[in-house]
Amino acid sequence: MYGTDVIDTGLLHISNLDFGDPQRKHEMHCRFKQKRPFPLTAVSASMGVLVITLLVGHIFHAAISRIAKVEADYCEMMELKVRAEAADVAKSQFLATVSHEIRTPMNGVLGMLQMLMDTDLKPNQQDFAETAHASGRELISLINEVLDQAKIESGRLELETLPFDLRLVLDNVLSLLSGKSNEKGIELAVYVSNMVPEVVIGDPGRLRQIITNLVGNSIKFTHDKGHIFVSVHLADEVRAPPDVMDEVLRQGLN
Repeated sequence: MYGTDVIDTGLLHISNLDFGDPQRKHEMHCRFKQKRPFPLTAVSASMGVLVITLLVGHIFHAAISRIAKVEADYCEMMELKVRAEAADVAKSQFLATVSHEIRTPMNGVLGMLQMLMDTDLKPNQQDFAETAHASGRELISLINEVLDQAKIESGRLELETLPFDLRLVLDNVLSLLSGKSNEKGIELAVYVSNMVPEVVIGDPGRLRQIITNLVGNSIKFTHDKGHIFVSVHLADEVRAPPDVMDEVLRQGLN
């Protein structure tokens, strides 16, 4: 290559031409065109940066997608919760309304059956009427429980504050359940402390239901030949107004 002052001899090729004449010597400098090799370390660094960038991007995308999915699931669960609560309130309101509407005609049926039993009936007719009346009372009890449960769930349960005769309520409950207890040979007994006043203030209907459930369950789970003792006394005899405590003792084979 002519006319160059490049001193890099890495790619230089020198050829001496001899034409047979000592005065005619020719020296040819040839330089091959070749790019400088790319450093391997630079390639490795570039690939490492690329891989790290891809990994960070993938992790970031996965995190964003996960957060979006969690938020969507949370919104869906909250919507389902609101719907379930609304459906539960609607169910409770429906049960309360339907139970009240059913209880009214059932009370009429029980009244008519009671009047029928007060007439002159044949023995078998009297048995049929008594069975129908007892079944009606059981149905009324079940309806009352459903009504109370529906009122509790819908937040509409209200307790009454009335003066009532506690001993009379207990006598009515035991008279109502005496038929079941006699069938199984179970003796029912009640004791009311002398410190308990004749008239107390409270909700007689709720108390009647509580005592009925307690004694009824005791009769149910006492197979035969036992006794059920209902005891009523004051929790604190010096406190006013008195707190009434009820105790049901059951003894039998089970």
